[in-house]
Amino acid sequence: MKITHILPLFTQGGAQVVVIELANFFSDNGHKVTVIAASPVNPKLLRGALRPNINIHYISISYSSRFLKYFKMPIWLWKNRFWIKDQDILHCHLTYGAVFGVLAKKMLSSMRLRIPKIVETYHAAGMPISKIIKWFHKSLMVHKDAVVLMAEDKYWKRYLANYPKLICKCIPNGISISNYKPINYFKKNMYRKQLSIPHDCKFLITTVSRMESDRKPWLYFPVFAEISSIFEQKVYFIMAGDGKELNRTKLLAMEYGLEDRVIFPGLVLDPKPIISAADIYITLCSGRFTGISGIESALMGVPVLGIQLFSKYLVNSKDWIWSSDNPLNLANKIVQILKYPKVKKKTINKQRGYALLNCSTKKMSSAYYELYKTLLNFSNNKINLNK
Repeated sequence: MKITHILPLFTQGGAQVVVIELANFFSDNGHKVTVIAASPVNPKLLRGALRPNINIHYISISYSSRFLKYFKMPIWLWKNRFWIKDQDILHCHLTYGAVFGVLAKKMLSSMRLRIPKIVETYHAAGMPISKIIKWFHKSLMVHKDAVVLMAEDKYWKRYLANYPKLICKCIPNGISISNYKPINYFKKNMYRKQLSIPHDCKFLITTVSRMESDRKPWLYFPVFAEISSIFEQKVYFIMAGDGKELNRTKLLAMEYGLEDRVIFPGLVLDPKPIISAADIYITLCSGRFTGISGIESALMGVPVLGIQLFSKYLVNSKDWIWSSDNPLNLANKIVQILKYPKVKKKTINKQRGYALLNCSTKKMSSAYYELYKTLLNFSNNKINLNK
């Protein structure tokens, strides 16, 4: 297959990790893989390296503003229309990729050229977004051949059910599980010293995320405050990440009286030391699904608990990460795990076992491979699906 992924930038984020994992997996298995991005970024921002034989095309050689990068897209598409038509799969990620897929389809259709099968991975599944953004996302989705939700989302499944010709699948994120292993007590302490964690720290609770409004960093502070009020021992918190909400988040730490307890290291190129140094990792959950950092934490043997984004969601036996939208309930659960080593060990074993079995690159990529095969069989049964 000739597979092309489209995304805005190779900056840090879950979508970018998914693109790298998928691109490398399919390239390693003999497929021709290309990645298209709006413009280059500092190579240090990449959390994983693409294989040398994966081609990268940039729509612009220099960084463009948030909106200007969209205006350059039609020009690039026109110049490369004959190359685009020869691809088998256009795999679109985030809003930028979704817009690219729609424009490519309309341009090729107007010229009566072959149209590749267009897949969109919707990385905002389960995330609370505004009505106008939701409307815009809807208008882009319906032009695809398939939409993949990275988490179960009843709203989007109901909506997409109105388009029977559009395939809708739920494929959870996966990562290279061999890269993440638990560390011993001495290495954990070494990481804490490197991070300048205070010597009186009894427990360390961590989260790594982009400081953007869609990631809702303010949700963590009620939980932090509850934990601090329950514990007599010194407990510290790390909020790693950069973004537009960083300054506001720091002000919130002061408002909650936690400015001496919350550490803001900023952008982290390698999250492993910060995660490994923690006693608990807090993530965001959409139902029973979480992002890349939650999976990484579980594989490294750090208990993961979640802030639940669905207000009416009830935890059940299928959940591999315990979550709640109630700060007090979540704080009590965290305290219970920290106080009782047997509970902590049981949580670690359960979560790591689940992640090893269900959150690998191979499992995620195999599901996408079956989707690609289904789409291509609809139009051409003679294509060699083993390449």
